Amino acid sequence: MFSYISFSLHWIFCFMDIVFRLMPADPTWTQISTATSTTSQAGYVPGMVYDEARHNTVLFGGGILPAETELDDTWIWDGISWIKKSPAMSPPGRALPAMAYDAAHQQVVMFGGFHGSQLLSDTWVWNGTNWTQKFPQRLLPLAILQ
Repeated sequence: MFSYISFSLHWIFCFMDIVFRLMPADPTWTQISTATSTTSQAGYVPGMVYDEARHNTVLFGGGILPAETELDDTWIWDGISWIKKSPAMSPPGRALPAMAYDAAHQQVVMFGGFHGSQLLSDTWVWNGTNWTQKFPQRLLPLAILQ
């Protein structure tokens, strides 16, 4: 997997099971040791975002090469360990989803991504336990996303 996020004045970068952090006071990448790994299902280009309400990082999906399979895994990184979640509801597998934290509703929002060569335009929210699909009244035209 390869992904990065920015939050609270520092950056987190993940490549496979290696996690790095960049702090503004010390502009060098520091590798962070993790107690567990996601190696068994590590994908490339997952979505990842910091969940401020739960103080953890949420990682979703990614793809596996050469099988060209998109994952529907949800992982949480608490700063020490990767924890695989087993939500009752989960979005279809995807690579390159856009993810953001919605502070007003204290939830993670995920939009789109790719499933194989198919461009997705669905919206999902994560509340720390489950994913719920949302149906916004106004959708972005796929042409804008291409």
